[in-house]
Amino acid sequence: MTGVTAFTLALSAWLAQSAALAQDSQPPSSQIVVSSLPHPATNVRWGRAVGVVDASVDQVMAILHDYGSYGEFIPYFHTSRVLSRRGNRALVYMQARLAKGVLNVWANMKLESRKRADGTYVVEGKMTKGNMEQMKARWEVTPLSDGRTRVVFQMIMDPDLPLPAGFITAQNEKASKKTIKALRKRLARAGRHG
Repeated sequence: MTGVTAFTLALSAWLAQSAALAQDSQPPSSQIVVSSLPHPATNVRWGRAVGVVDASVDQVMAILHDYGSYGEFIPYFHTSRVLSRRGNRALVYMQARLAKGVLNVWANMKLESRKRADGTYVVEGKMTKGNMEQMKARWEVTPLSDGRTRVVFQMIMDPDLPLPAGFITAQNEKASKKTIKALRKRLARAGRHG
């Protein structure tokens, strides 16, 4: 084995170990990292927020599986009504107020939850009918070794309006961050009453 090959293997092992440690050592609970991701069908981008909540994965999933309560805590949404449900799959009618209540948008959302082999729970929602160009949402919920939970929420809402894609993307980012904050408040409230 040459010196270059040995160095490359050692560097690769160190990088893999650092990546594993970084994944489990999360930012402080108050920090939420916000970004945007491209979507192949539109110039509007996903809003994405990542944060850690001071609750177990079971506590988080109990809230996320209560699809009918989404209108009570997810920002902008004021109505969520389960139209049909089988296990962790559901069709949910959701209504939101945008532009400080001036615009009402609605969607029938097909929601589905599954657990991946790595222990992360994924809840995905996709509009099947509504008065928007498109709406999709995705939760990724991963238990951490310290009993807390890493939560990733991303959404793309594209109201059928003549607005710049950058403006709508910024709103998706803002809504994603507010949703993580709202989940923390919901968990805190549940903890006080639980």
